[in-house]
Amino acid sequence: MQSGLRFFLAWLVVVAHLTQGVVGWTQHLGVFAVFGFYLLSGFLITLVLNETYKSASLAFFKNRILRLYPIYYVILAFTLIVVLFLPDAAAYKNTWNIQTRPEDILGNLLIFPFEFYDRDFRLIPPAWSVGVQLINYFILWLIISRHRLLAFCCVVLSIIYHVTIYLGNPDWMLRYAPFEAALLPFSIGASIYFTRGKAAKITKKTIDVIILISLLLWVGNMLYCGFMGAQKFTFFNTSFYINMVLLGVIMWASNHPAYSKRATGFLKLLGDLSYPVFLIHWQVGFLTFATLNLEQPRGWLMLGLSVLPILLFSWLSLKVTSPFIDPVRDKIRNQ
Repeated sequence: MQSGLRFFLAWLVVVAHLTQGVVGWTQHLGVFAVFGFYLLSGFLITLVLNETYKSASLAFFKNRILRLYPIYYVILAFTLIVVLFLPDAAAYKNTWNIQTRPEDILGNLLIFPFEFYDRDFRLIPPAWSVGVQLINYFILWLIISRHRLLAFCCVVLSIIYHVTIYLGNPDWMLRYAPFEAALLPFSIGASIYFTRGKAAKITKKTIDVIILISLLLWVGNMLYCGFMGAQKFTFFNTSFYINMVLLGVIMWASNHPAYSKRATGFLKLLGDLSYPVFLIHWQVGFLTFATLNLEQPRGWLMLGLSVLPILLFSWLSLKVTSPFIDPVRDKIRNQ
C-alpha cells in the first residue's frame, strides 16, 4: 500500500509542477502530496528505528544516506549538464540561475542546508523538501520515535505551533515550508506506528471499508479544493488539514494487523521509482519543452509528453545506482 501511495504522491507533485500557471485547479496537489510524503516517512522511519535498527544508530544513518544521496548525485550531475549547456534553462526554471556562494554549493551538495538560508539556487528544485525530511529524520531518531508519549506530545505541540502561526499570519507557506511545520505530519506518522495494533478486534472487511472510504474522501477533498480555486479557495486551510487526517487514517488502516496485503515486486518498483520521479521531473519537462519546441512551457500537453521520459530517466537512475548501493544497504541492515 505504501509503495503505491508514494508513487501516486510523486505524480501529484509532477502534475502540480508541470501544469503550473496554466491549470489552476492542480496547483495545490504538490502541497498536499509533500505533507503526505512527510506523514509516510514519519511512520516508516519510526518503524525501522524500533524494529530494524533499534540501538544501531550509526547503521540507520548510513542507510538513510545511501538511500537518498547516491541517486540524488546522479540526477544532480545530469541536471548540471542540462543547466550549463542549455542556455534557456534558467528562463524555464528560476532556481537554475547559477550562484556560487559557499552556502549555495553546500546546499546543493548536502541538501539539508537548504533549510538555513534563502536557497534561491537549487539544481534539483524540489530538493528543499528532502532537506526538511533529513532534519526531521534526525528529530525522529533523537526524540519522537523513542516512545509513544513523545510522539503524541509532538503532535500536540505541532498543532499548537500551526494554530499559533495561522493566527499570527495566515500565509500558508509558513505552515508548509519550514522543517518545524513538517513536524506535524512526521509526528502523526510516528503516532500511527505506536497505535497501529490498537482496536485489534477489527476485521479485515472493516479495514478494507475504512481504506476504501478514506481513499475516496481523500481524492474527493483534493478535487473539490482544486475546482474551488486551490490555494485561493476560502477553505484551503481546512482542505489542507483534512488531507493530512485522511492520509493518516489510510496509513493506520493499511498497517493494521488485520490488513494483510504486502507489496508485490511491481509495487515495490513503483515505490522505488517515486524518489527519482520526484527529483527529475523538472529537468525532463524542460528537455521535452526545448526538444519539441512546444508553445507552452507548462500544461497538459507538456505533461503528457513528459510522462514516459520521466519514467525512463527515473528507471535508468535506479539501474545506475542500485547494483552498487543495494548490496551495501542490505549488508548494513542485516548486521
